[in-house]
Amino acid sequence: MSEEVKTEAPQADEELKVVVNIKGTGAMLGVQKTGCDPVFETILDATFEQALEAVPALVELARLRWSTNPRNPDYDRPVPVAPPAATQPAPRPATPKRSRGGEKVEEYKLL
Repeated sequence: MSEEVKTEAPQADEELKVVVNIKGTGAMLGVQKTGCDPVFETILDATFEQALEAVPALVELARLRWSTNPRNPDYDRPVPVAPPAATQPAPRPATPKRSRGGEKVEEYKLL
């Protein structure tokens, strides 16, 4: 038993763009109206005929969404936070140098 979708008759000034994209065994459907964001649907394992049968339901869904919210909400980009200041590692204390025999070697700074 097939399910019928009742769609409103398009208004005289209404222009809809319907896209059916078949790739492999799947289909992507899209509906767009001037001044509104597009509505998309993907159907896996669909023939061309099955994709076309889904168009009226997608158009009805799109009209329903557009009646309440024609555009998706704007994205509010968060204010970037400055990275923390780089800290300098603490200097390591000088360790006394040792000669190969294990005896302490004194260092003298040259002036």
